[in-house]
Amino acid sequence: MQKLILLAGAMAVTVVAGAAPATNAADELVVTASRAGRAAAEMPQNVSIITARDIAASGAANVVEVMKNAGGVEFRSTSGNSAQAEIALRGFGENSFGRVLVLLDGQRLNRPDMAGINWLQIPLANVERIEILRGGQSALYGDNASAGVVNIVTHKGTAAPVTAAGVDVGSYGTLNLRAGTQGSAGPATYAANLERDETAGYRDRSAYHAWGAGGSLGWDKKEVAGVTLGAAYNVIDFQLPGYLTKTQMEADARQSLFPNDDAHTATLNLNLGLKAENVAGGRLEVSGVYGRQDLRSNLESWQSWSDVTINSFGVMPKWILENEIAGHHNLFLLGVDADFDRLSVNRFSDGARTTLALNGAVDKQVVGIYGRDEFELVDKLTLGVGARAEQARVSAAISPALGGAFDDVKTHHANVAEASLLYQLDPRSKLFARAGMVYRFPFVDEQVSYVGFGTDAFNANLDPEHGLSYEAGAELACGSNVTLSATAFLLDMRDEIAFNAVTLQNENLDATRHAGLETALAWDLAQVLRLHASYTFTSARFTGGANDGNDVPLVPRHHVAVGGDLRLPLDLAAGAQVNWVNRQYLGGDYTNVGPQLDAYATLDLLLRWTPARWPGLQLFGGVDNVTDENYASVAYRGMLADGYYPSPGRTWKAGASYKF
Repeated sequence: MQKLILLAGAMAVTVVAGAAPATNAADELVVTASRAGRAAAEMPQNVSIITARDIAASGAANVVEVMKNAGGVEFRSTSGNSAQAEIALRGFGENSFGRVLVLLDGQRLNRPDMAGINWLQIPLANVERIEILRGGQSALYGDNASAGVVNIVTHKGTAAPVTAAGVDVGSYGTLNLRAGTQGSAGPATYAANLERDETAGYRDRSAYHAWGAGGSLGWDKKEVAGVTLGAAYNVIDFQLPGYLTKTQMEADARQSLFPNDDAHTATLNLNLGLKAENVAGGRLEVSGVYGRQDLRSNLESWQSWSDVTINSFGVMPKWILENEIAGHHNLFLLGVDADFDRLSVNRFSDGARTTLALNGAVDKQVVGIYGRDEFELVDKLTLGVGARAEQARVSAAISPALGGAFDDVKTHHANVAEASLLYQLDPRSKLFARAGMVYRFPFVDEQVSYVGFGTDAFNANLDPEHGLSYEAGAELACGSNVTLSATAFLLDMRDEIAFNAVTLQNENLDATRHAGLETALAWDLAQVLRLHASYTFTSARFTGGANDGNDVPLVPRHHVAVGGDLRLPLDLAAGAQVNWVNRQYLGGDYTNVGPQLDAYATLDLLLRWTPARWPGLQLFGGVDNVTDENYASVAYRGMLADGYYPSPGRTWKAGASYKF
């Protein structure tokens, strides 16, 4: 069946490659993740923008389902749903989410500990667009950005009032209800949304129930000043089905062996943005953010029950000056990022929470200053240089019930620089090259053990990850309706952090090399047929030590994504998406002696009806994983048995939305 799916994908690629090439509307959008207000074509890197149009046409229920088809983006899930799916870019394996910075309107969503992002805290009804910046962004963003940045931009109001509502249903009791409104009154803007999302889950014990609300108020006096205030709140209860052996997965992928593992999270995000024009000749922007997460987990399979609260504060001022120097255009950016996270934890030895195993607090304070300058050397050729100096201070006061309390501090420093060249062939085409340094500070629970099993300690010997990143690429608009892009990258890392099952602590690994090629094609034929195809090749290997020459686990070498959208009579449109992911070694298998995770291919189909006589109405129906592929996106090597986490089989979905 995989061969049939791949044949369909190859045919689509052939059609695209032989076509006359397309307009990418995303090039006209300002990429806020650039931190200086640049269009994608003005940025010396591989940038993708998923627009509101793309989101509406996808039939997706959450941001993970929207992004999973973007070239070079991998998602792994241990629950079979999107609640805490792990994102990966540029050939990183275990804990890859720690190398991809995820922002919500510029506010960091990455947690300070080794836990993935709760993607359901971002109601899809509130998303205006998603910006994906591939490649190291440490000089611009610092910690967590060594493989790339994802910035999710929410609605901020429209010139004319818009109100929308929708409902989706699907297999396994899936239900999504959403409503939102946005508009403006003179310089004032507003947006608000409410969403409910639930499912019983493909696997036993994989249900979740979530609801969220968000909104923003803004005031913008063009070329003078502006202010925005945003808020979002989300609550989710979800079950954790756990792993299966390969034999168990092949016999019944829907079963679960862990009947009492579940979790609850409540998340609050607040952000305040201020903007003032003509400050020392430039524009001053200041963002202040606050976040709180309350997490309650019950992991009977690990004999671990915990209550965790994370409070996060951040202040991010920046100054942007755009002017002419000796007749050459110049853009200068100078900013400061100051972030503070406090993680308070109570762990218990029983589900009733009567016996305290450990309590304590871990603080992470990160302060960085950065600058970037872009100078047009000659017409269409721009040189960019940037640098950052950052300090992270991790302190912990932990009191295990078994004794051995400790109170320790570790301070890390990082100084990085980058340089780039950008040649704009035309407003929609570019050639670029970049080189720079990247880094990641340890997660707080890599630096500090606070599991409550009697082995807790402060890991003072752990160092940050560091690396050198190189890339070169091109994006070409061929004619009026086709775009082609290709980016080659090389990332040499040292001191990557991973858990050593023998010493029972996190350690810095041997050096690794991540190299690859990201390619994409897009064809838009008179808005009747839209096709896209991407191929990503990634080689991630150890380049020193006992594992020299071995592949980094959980990194597929090949990923192909092909999709299309065809306009039909009677206001109908049909869509199809093929994803094929190559084999990869199981997590933890640094010696490459165990079995590999099988390659898999999925086919998704969608049919939409947007009647011209009722503008704003859309109905859709679809089937994901049409061939009912039995596969796992992630698995880990175990001492007694390998653990596989099955992905959903064939699922159907349908929905209706109306915008007025």
